[in-house]
Amino acid sequence: MIRASSGDYTRWKEWLEGFGRGVDRGTDGLPPFHSDWGGGMYERLLDRVESAFTARMGLWAESLQRDMGRASGLTADELGAALTAARRRLRPIKRFAESDRLPEDLRTQLATALHASVATAQRSLERSAGEDDPTGHRAAVVRRGPLTADLGTRTPERRDTPNPPDTGPRPIRFR
Repeated sequence: MIRASSGDYTRWKEWLEGFGRGVDRGTDGLPPFHSDWGGGMYERLLDRVESAFTARMGLWAESLQRDMGRASGLTADELGAALTAARRRLRPIKRFAESDRLPEDLRTQLATALHASVATAQRSLERSAGEDDPTGHRAAVVRRGPLTADLGTRTPERRDTPNPPDTGPRPIRFR
């Protein structure tokens, strides 16, 4: 078991609070986040990761909804710019999900949640893009510049056993 100092916990706590509010800072200055930190510290930080990630994805979704709420009056070029802005807002979330400061299993969970959320938003945009657009231009813009484009093709690792034993830290339940 690795003992983390209260300073390590505080640094992560403050970073995660800022991240959840939309503050973009790299994780390079943070100590590695270990699954074997004692004293319940790891579990408390997992709760904070879950809350911060959920809050940050909520901010992203709100921005996307706001931009797309105006989409009916947007030209194809303006819609493309709105999609580009939405992808740009995903970059800090992706960097966090891929941070080498986090344990691999946590990175996998975050990447899976990020990909799932963004893919759901993309499907929703594709369904609604054709509404009130008989030309199909807006739907074509949404398909050509998908929200998932900057996420890469990383596929989370899958375990070979159908029901692996519960030997690691608890999975995060993203809201």
